[in-house]
Amino acid sequence: MKIDDHEIPQAVLLAWYGALARLPEAKVRSLATEQGLGAGFRPNKMAPDVARARLRSALESYSELPEQVRLALRQVSQTSALTVSLSDELVLEQCDRLARSLGFAETMAALLLDGRSSLRKRALEKLAAWDGSEPGEAERRSASDELAAVFLSLSQALQPLIQRHPPGAPADSPPASPLATRAPRQQSERQLVIALRDKRREAGRLNRELAACSHESERWRAELERLRPTLELAGQRAVRAESELADLCRDFDSQVLERLQALLDERLLPWLAPAQALAQVAADPRGKSLLEQAELLLQEQAAIDRRYGLRRTLHAELEGCRRMLEQLAEARSESLRPLPQLGRLQHEIGLRIQALQQQLGAAVDQDQTLDSNLARLQEAMTQADSLDQLSVIRQALTAAEPLGLLNGAERAQAFALLADMASRLYASQGMCRTAAQDREGLHNLPLYAMQSTLALGHRAALVVDGHNVLFTLSALFRPFFENGIPGGRARDALEQRLAGLARRHPRLSLQLWFDGGVVSERTVQDNFRVHFSGGSGSNRADRQILAFLHHLETSSPDLTRTVVTADQEEARSADRTGAMVMAPEELALWLGEQRPT
Repeated sequence: MKIDDHEIPQAVLLAWYGALARLPEAKVRSLATEQGLGAGFRPNKMAPDVARARLRSALESYSELPEQVRLALRQVSQTSALTVSLSDELVLEQCDRLARSLGFAETMAALLLDGRSSLRKRALEKLAAWDGSEPGEAERRSASDELAAVFLSLSQALQPLIQRHPPGAPADSPPASPLATRAPRQQSERQLVIALRDKRREAGRLNRELAACSHESERWRAELERLRPTLELAGQRAVRAESELADLCRDFDSQVLERLQALLDERLLPWLAPAQALAQVAADPRGKSLLEQAELLLQEQAAIDRRYGLRRTLHAELEGCRRMLEQLAEARSESLRPLPQLGRLQHEIGLRIQALQQQLGAAVDQDQTLDSNLARLQEAMTQADSLDQLSVIRQALTAAEPLGLLNGAERAQAFALLADMASRLYASQGMCRTAAQDREGLHNLPLYAMQSTLALGHRAALVVDGHNVLFTLSALFRPFFENGIPGGRARDALEQRLAGLARRHPRLSLQLWFDGGVVSERTVQDNFRVHFSGGSGSNRADRQILAFLHHLETSSPDLTRTVVTADQEEARSADRTGAMVMAPEELALWLGEQRPT
């Protein structure tokens, strides 16, 4: 809280709290009501303790001490009762003795409650230099004796004047009889007189402030009159600028229309010239032979169209093939045991789409047809007659990924075809294969190896490099990216899909790793844990994943282990630990979310 823009020390506030505790109950209630602190109570029904507590809290929050609170605290302050009746000069002269006799904080608190600015100023100066110590008992007793001597000498000096002029009698009035001598003023009357004097001083201060405000108002009025011509000149310039802007806009629009008309004439006149010439020929009486030739030409064209078909018919067939291709892809991705004929039929329909587009003269859409590289890759898969040959093709597909020979959709389709061929070859050769041959032959076919291991009831571990998968499968997770970067929403989407895979395969131990600033891990379900690698650098999760694979190699050498990543360096390091490396596109096929076309 402040008085005269100065902060009040805590010791002064404590003195005021003591004065507040000495206020009568009725005065406490009325003062709390005046200050708007009676919320929740009927008028004059507030408990005194509650009123004192609210006033104390208000004292701590006031920026300036209200006048009613100041007068109430001064009425119950013993030091104020002494200083209020003394002159300014006497109080300023005996200020130090009063502080030593009555207590420094108590005396300064009384002076700050006084209505005289000179006393408040002296109190603020003393408080600024105060070290917080109070006078001892001996010092208080000595100061009290000194004050008593001062007041005794003062009363002796004033005794003749008091005898000559009793209190309340004018100096020039005749001596009054003892019966006519007026009794001393009552305490309440004395307090009213003090309050009246304070009000007069407050009225004087307000008059001075009013005069200052009037002077400031006149100054601003003169400043406004001085700036009025400038404002009028600025208004005139704004009107002139608006007029010039309107003229410029009209000129700009007209020039744009002229330039646009010139461009249209330049583009359209070469095309309109033949049409105008044809119209002139048709209007010529000799043009009848041309019309007959046109009729014959149309008949010939109709015969050719009946033989080869119309463009709209081919477009309709093309759209039907595309819809059927989407339905086959959806059925294949949603089915738990897709028929092998679905893949071959997809390929045949894709070739038909390519032929229709070539027949229509349109460019082959990369999202709907097979690229030449993909076609050669599929031809090699079709000619493979063993899982070992299929493994070699998959290794070539993985090694060619950095070269960019296939786009994302083509890579997804290539892995889908690879999974289909692996299923068919394993079904045709499975009766003659041993467990050792399975382990050796399926090492480079991780998707089918993991599915086969879980189908036989064995345990397996799948370690997923989260951010690598999110960046590689951007077509699947891009709706969850934030500013083009996979953030928390993308991580949650991948976690939900992997949680579904973990629920479908209880014997699969699934470990999802993310790069992260703080090392942490949490259990999503019994066989699914999410890790944040922490540390620093761009390959923080890679090092943790390789350390985890080395741990599995040592602790569980017979456990089928697979890491999901598109990072070639990480894949080679993981392969040296004996783990299989699954491409993110194969994981998407396993999750049933990525639908290659």
